Amino acid sequence: MEEQVIFVYGTLRPAYSRLARGSMLVPPNALHEHGVHLGAGVVPNYLLFDVGEYPGIVPVESVKGTRVSGGSGAARKNEVRGDLFVIRGTADLVRRVINELDEYEECSASDDTPHEYKRIRRTVLLDKSADEILAWVYEYNWPFDERIHRIIPCGDYLEYIENKLLSHQQERK
Repeated sequence: MEEQVIFVYGTLRPAYSRLARGSMLVPPNALHEHGVHLGAGVVPNYLLFDVGEYPGIVPVESVKGTRVSGGSGAARKNEVRGDLFVIRGTADLVRRVINELDEYEECSASDDTPHEYKRIRRTVLLDKSADEILAWVYEYNWPFDERIHRIIPCGDYLEYIENKLLSHQQERK
């Protein structure tokens, strides 16, 4: 038996499909079919931002001179909220699931380089126990540009999408 832990913060989160009806992005089912949800967690010292139809994350230290503030003007925590999954099974099954996720994130060996994302191990804090868990995370690999990429101060892509949907609904009224 082999196992790998993965942290997802955007379109791979379980609640994303409920919020993003009509989105062109169709996440693979492999993670939810073969993974066990460990719970919600956060990756500390990272910023979440809007790439367009999906989010990206970068280490805080890679974004120089950016002040992240919340709606009240108070500085927000530099952390990204998401979900932790463990994929357990034969080495072949685990490799197949990870490869499918890499293909979705366009960072597989068959994708053009430089990849937009890279899969790296980071420490994730599990909400329910505050345990530190080493997990695979897809980090944005292209240059971050504040003129193009909008920082998501709340650090939670699902909350951000929900607020965008509410805003669009109110604008239509």
